Amino acid sequence: PVVEGCMNPAACNYDENANVSNDSCDFWSCVCDGEEGVAVMLNMQDAFGDGWNGAGYTISDLMGNLVAEGSLDDAQYFVDNDNFAGPESGFDMICLAAGCYIIDVTPGDWAAEVTWNLMLEDGTTLVAGGAPDSQTISVGGAICGCTDAGACNYNPDATDEDGSCEYETCAGCTDSASCSYDETATIDDGSCCYIGGCSDENSLNYNPFACLDDGSCIAVTLGC
Repeated sequence: PVVEGCMNPAACNYDENANVSNDSCDFWSCVCDGEEGVAVMLNMQDAFGDGWNGAGYTISDLMGNLVAEGSLDDAQYFVDNDNFAGPESGFDMICLAAGCYIIDVTPGDWAAEVTWNLMLEDGTTLVAGGAPDSQTISVGGAICGCTDAGACNYNPDATDEDGSCEYETCAGCTDSASCSYDETATIDDGSCCYIGGCSDENSLNYNPFACLDDGSCIAVTLGC
């Protein structure tokens, strides 16, 4: 007798008794299995059709803790329809808690053949790339960015520190009394210079830079 159902063993609703596929396979509903998290699908492709040849992926949180890892060659579901040893495509289903993550894809013997993308159930692509590759992933509304208010690229809306803080592009002289004052600078980098200079670090008026008549600075090489 005909038994219609999902015949894909990687699906949540796999029916081992089905002998006719009715395209009803559900790959999403059981991924997080009642836990708090967001189900994502990591699609993996190989252009030549012989697997990833040693390439693989890892997903880690921003603290470096490994969350998931794998490869096209051992994917939860893969397709191998040609005559080459190894799959052409496949995917892994992963449950990620809301937050920011790093996905790293290491190259195999034929890195140029490797492509991948990470997507949500509604079809939204979070990130995509090739090999080698390393990208930040935002899941569940998390905003990845610099959370240090003293940094040049501070993002007050960021919920997760992603290690991107930098302190150079906004550095300069913040003293308006200096001839080298930079009104755009928010971090003083010690480059302020004044009329007169002193190269003796033990002096109370130590200042290794002095102003020239045109307002520019020059390093003081003589004593005070």
